[in-house]
Amino acid sequence: MFANRTGVAAGLALFGALMGLSIVFTLFVQVGLGWSPLKAGLAGIPQAVGMVIGFVVSQPLGGRWGGRRVMHLGETLALAGLAGFVATLRLAGDGIGALDLAPALATLGVGFGMTMAPFFDITLAGVDESEAGSASGVLTSVQQLGGSVGVAALGTLFWHELARAAASPTQVGAFRSATATALGLSIALMILAGALTSRLPRAARDDHASRP
Repeated sequence: MFANRTGVAAGLALFGALMGLSIVFTLFVQVGLGWSPLKAGLAGIPQAVGMVIGFVVSQPLGGRWGGRRVMHLGETLALAGLAGFVATLRLAGDGIGALDLAPALATLGVGFGMTMAPFFDITLAGVDESEAGSASGVLTSVQQLGGSVGVAALGTLFWHELARAAASPTQVGAFRSATATALGLSIALMILAGALTSRLPRAARDDHASRP
């Protein structure tokens, strides 16, 4: 039986934050700002590029520091990106554009990439070798479940807050307010994930073997 419950809980929080952010971002730019699917996709490029960078840099850093420290750094960057996103929504006004969102999205991408890359390896390092196969399957299911719960939770909060913000002077203003509120839940999930990460193994199994 897969006993690493901390890894399961951390995975639910991480993937919930990531996928919940994705649905809220899509609703904001396509429904709130009226962008086409093409423009919305192009606006998300900084996050996608950032995730690739995060995955790449996590490998050498993981070998030097251990996966858990890399995850903590990634979670910190992701939190900074989320906070930057919310600040941009508050400060940019109704004329908010893709370039306004790019710095926060890029930071988010790097943070999520650095967090996700070592997650499976260091979580599996906390289980017996005999459980590795079943544990890997459990974590794959956790990834899907966390994403589904994140989409449901942040999406519901988004629409609830949008109804409350309907009295805003402009439609875009209402969507900015609802998006900022929903992202607050994503921030809370990342903070929870960071706390749970502290209880995961310091490094992947191979890294443990190579360390003195």
